Formats: sequence, structure tokens, C-alpha cells
Amino acid sequence: MSGGRWFPESRVEITIDYGEEKIARAIAEAVSPDNIDAPEDIRVESLARGNHVLATVGGKTSLERVISTVEDLLSCIQAAERAIGALKGEKDKSLSLSNKSDSLERL
Repeated sequence: MSGGRWFPESRVEITIDYGEEKIARAIAEAVSPDNIDAPEDIRVESLARGNHVLATVGGKTSLERVISTVEDLLSCIQAAERAIGALKGEKDKSLSLSNKSDSLERL
């Protein structure tokens, strides 16, 4: 219960394919510190598995809070992608989340 209200468990799973294991690992490591600062009623986990970053956001809270946390996580991932792109000399061409997402679903 949160503030006297009952919320069902909500969960969003995201899989992003980067095509290279070292890039997936760098992205997952870049957003890992953000997972520590997540609100108490929300779990945020992200890890690299091969060429993919797997991220899960969920908790017994309002769907709006889960969606807001997903948006924050995606913003952090996008910032990490841009930083990697800049390091690779691709300043004007950041990786596109909309083109790289394999799945985004709420279970």
C-alpha cells in the first residue's frame, strides 16, 4: 500500500539491441547508478546480456509513476548513447531508441 491506496504490480520490460557487446555493457553501466536512486516503491534493474541491454521497471505503485520512471530511464539511456556516439565521432548522429528497441511491453 502506498498512502492508503492499493496498487497492483506493474512492470515494463525493455530490450535494446546495440549490435556490439561492449556498447551494451557501457550503456548498462552508465545507467546503473540511476537504479540506486529509484523511489522506494519502484524497482529499476538494467543489465547487459550479449549485445542487448535488458531493463525492467516495476512496482506496486501507480502506472503513471512507472511510466514516469521508464521515461527517466530512457532519457538516461539516450544521454549515454549520445556520449558514446560523440566518443566514436558521431556527434550529429545519436543512436535512435525507436529504431533499436526490440520490445517495450507492460506485463
